[in-house]
Amino acid sequence: MAEISFRYSQNCSGNREEKDQKVSLKPIWELINSILDSLILTLSPENQAKVDQLKAECPDYTLSESFPPLTWPVETPSGDASAEPLKIHAS
Repeated sequence: MAEISFRYSQNCSGNREEKDQKVSLKPIWELINSILDSLILTLSPENQAKVDQLKAECPDYTLSESFPPLTWPVETPSGDASAEPLKIHAS
């Protein structure tokens, strides 16, 4: 299991709309998306051996090569960033 989280804040006064006008979240969302886009998940040799063994035992078994996009972020700051699909890369 892997967990990735990002923490950020807008250190200024006001409600969310006022904060969004003072401190743009667009650069941080672009950075977060860039980091997520650069991730590649690779199985350990032991787990890859298990997958290979399973494929040999069940030749019609296939792993999903694609996964439907997940909405990212779950909550979007008002007016500054729009929800974008979270891309899953597998190798």
